[in-house]
Amino acid sequence: MVVYIMEHRQLALQIPDQKKEPDMEFIQIMEYEMDIATAIERSERYLTEAKGQTFVRGMTLCTDKNRPGVVVAMIRFDSYEDAQKNNELEVTKKSGSDWPENLEIKFTDLNVVREISALS
Repeated sequence: MVVYIMEHRQLALQIPDQKKEPDMEFIQIMEYEMDIATAIERSERYLTEAKGQTFVRGMTLCTDKNRPGVVVAMIRFDSYEDAQKNNELEVTKKSGSDWPENLEIKFTDLNVVREISALS
């Protein structure tokens, strides 16, 4: 449960204690420069090779409309713990070693607090 508190005319957002919700869905965002066709091919190859082993629940690949050549990958896991287990898999380590050495990747790790869908 997310709690909004109004203090001194400023809205403060209180996020639930993660220790109380260990199975919170987790999203890792990877941002890097690469041709989107190459990013798609590498991602699909990984998911094929890791089938039955990986803890990845889904992956969304995007391009940044305002920065050509920038790929943003959103990778969903059931929990942060599952993401950590996934990092330890041999297939994940092998896949990571296949990426260009000089590729800079920006990681953002997100706990999903609430997913809100548009009302119909």
